[in-house]
Amino acid sequence: MAGVEHRVRYGFVEGRIVGADPEADRDLDQVLGLNAPHLRQLRRRVIEGLIARLRKKYSDKTWSRAALEREIARWSSRDGHEFRPFCQVAVEFLRKQLPKART
Repeated sequence: MAGVEHRVRYGFVEGRIVGADPEADRDLDQVLGLNAPHLRQLRRRVIEGLIARLRKKYSDKTWSRAALEREIARWSSRDGHEFRPFCQVAVEFLRKQLPKART
């Protein structure tokens, strides 16, 4: 599934995955069922946990670029033989924080 990331967007607040075009959006919802309520809730929990971790580990409200890059590397790496569940949601969230980061 490499390369699919550019065809989807994540709604971090509601946990929804949105396709880049109507056909992709339909496939995500109806064919794959990726916006089922329990999956949306799990995605929201990942983001909430990530934010809590960042706030605890890096107490200021604006995280540094280096801190965000460390977290991206952590979420992008395998945990043993597998990636962490919903890792791409976390990575995308962290990447969206980079423009706001302190240097």
